[in-house]
Amino acid sequence: HLPFVPDPETQEDTMNYLQYFNTNDELLNLYRKYNTQGVIVANFDLGDTSNWNYLSADMILTNIINNMDIEISDYYEWLDTTSDILPASNRYVSCDTEGNLYWTEELKGKMTEYFVLKPIYETSSTIFLPLENAILMSRMRPILSKDEVLDIIKAIPTSETIWIENENLRKTKYSEIIVRSKPTELIQLIKTLFLHEKKQKQSGRKFHLTDEAFLKDAEKILYSEFAYVLNIEINEVIPFITERLENNEK
Repeated sequence: HLPFVPDPETQEDTMNYLQYFNTNDELLNLYRKYNTQGVIVANFDLGDTSNWNYLSADMILTNIINNMDIEISDYYEWLDTTSDILPASNRYVSCDTEGNLYWTEELKGKMTEYFVLKPIYETSSTIFLPLENAILMSRMRPILSKDEVLDIIKAIPTSETIWIENENLRKTKYSEIIVRSKPTELIQLIKTLFLHEKKQKQSGRKFHLTDEAFLKDAEKILYSEFAYVLNIEINEVIPFITERLENNEK
């Protein structure tokens, strides 16, 4: 909260005089008033504060804390960035994920809690998952363990293929598998399409573009998780699987 510092003569809040809180944009003024993390008001030069992790209205305390050779925690480092990437709202002003400001009373709809998901291998993407969406929430699961990954790889030779001759039925079935993203189903889909592609090439025929897209989607979903769990690069997943299967045959 901003401190109340009365003017000795008028007793008016000194904060009303600060240019930072008194721009020509009333919406910006209110946003800054309720989202500024700290304000130091002093009648002397504070010096260079650009490298300070902690600020307070007490100059002595500020100097002491910032010269104690202590590090700010990872949590507070993360917290410091959330004002730029997470939505914020109070009864006056709301801020979206792009930093745009709105009068709260003008917003339509309702406030909803979300999981904010950042794909590991696509850092430019952000996924907002509403907690009230039961269907989407049901698709979330714990990440595989290393033993589970190795078991899935070991079972590849005996896993059943799921080729469907009817093109429309095949699209429907394979789309459902991609949406569910269950590892055991994905490995079946990858095996099925890999063998079908091999068969097509041997007979001099083309691999259907739709089937190729399903194969790429399944590999992307499964191999990215394998890579993360196994602590290897995505392009190392197929060689890893090949080596494991060859060793299992010995």
